[in-house]
Amino acid sequence: MDIRHPIVRLVATICALICSCAASGLLVEDLYQAEVLVSDQSESALKNGVASGLQQVLTRVSGDTGVARHQSVISAMRNPDRYYDEHHYQTTNRQLVVSGELANAKLLTIRFEPNAVSRLLREAGFSVWGSERPGIMMWVAQAEEDGQRRMLGESDPDVLAAAFQVRARERGLPLLWPLMDLEDTGQVSTAQIWGQFLGTVETASVRYRPDCILTGRVQKQGGRWVGRWSFRLDDRWQNFDTVGFDADEMVVSVMDRLTAQLAQLYAIDASRGDITVTVEAVDSLEAYAAVGRYLSGLTPILDVVVNTVEGDEVSYQISMEGQPDQLKELIDLDEAMVVVPTGRRNQLRFRWIQ
Repeated sequence: MDIRHPIVRLVATICALICSCAASGLLVEDLYQAEVLVSDQSESALKNGVASGLQQVLTRVSGDTGVARHQSVISAMRNPDRYYDEHHYQTTNRQLVVSGELANAKLLTIRFEPNAVSRLLREAGFSVWGSERPGIMMWVAQAEEDGQRRMLGESDPDVLAAAFQVRARERGLPLLWPLMDLEDTGQVSTAQIWGQFLGTVETASVRYRPDCILTGRVQKQGGRWVGRWSFRLDDRWQNFDTVGFDADEMVVSVMDRLTAQLAQLYAIDASRGDITVTVEAVDSLEAYAAVGRYLSGLTPILDVVVNTVEGDEVSYQISMEGQPDQLKELIDLDEAMVVVPTGRRNQLRFRWIQ
């Protein structure tokens, strides 16, 4: 294809603009929705399906894979009716084993009530993780049985890519896959991903503006799936290995590890307190109103009161759930304001940039 053709240049320009505008922090849709396969539309199948769906949602919203072991959560899953407000069925071509025989399965979709789920988690002492989640840039090279190596992509039909998509959906983690267009292939190769050239990976990731990066090499050895991974979070790389009897088992261990670390950083715990937040560069009535709306809309903030207005600086008294550092991380993720260091834990300062 001739890149000099004007239509091709236009498409390339649009793709580049889309990538360059990819915001840090991505909105995860249907955070409180679950899908479960059931054998029929009976009351017992519905109750069991809703209980399973509630466990999915509680894990996704808390970021804690052990949430279902808490006694109050166990009790809630025994009587899950008050936690959801809508459900429907769809016919599928999949099957379930029922009483030792294969039966056609239906897909049960349940929409849970966000306030009820959040209240259950807080009362049980778990964190609540909002719908804005860090985007994870994926650079994964896989060795085929014939020795050839290739890079995985979002629409890749391979079982490994499919496992990542399914588990990321379950955990509420947005994945960013490389386009592998001329810009990508000009900066990084499959061999460099396999060799874990981390500096090269960082450079190639800049255009996607991810919040963190996962790069790995995967191959089958002795009937097992073996992965070697590097994960970049908070400007630091960490390395780890995984082994699974199949692709899904290996991917589960990877995604659970990432979920635990990201939830610890971004999910809001059940503690409450007051802090002072000062915002600079509030230089118009429109900006003043926009900052107020923005702060009031953040998940951990319960109440916002204006303390003082001096020039283009506005000081707010904020009642919030969680820790001040978590609020700072959340605002940094959103990129509506930039942090101005203060050296004081309960006094945060930002500059409005929107």
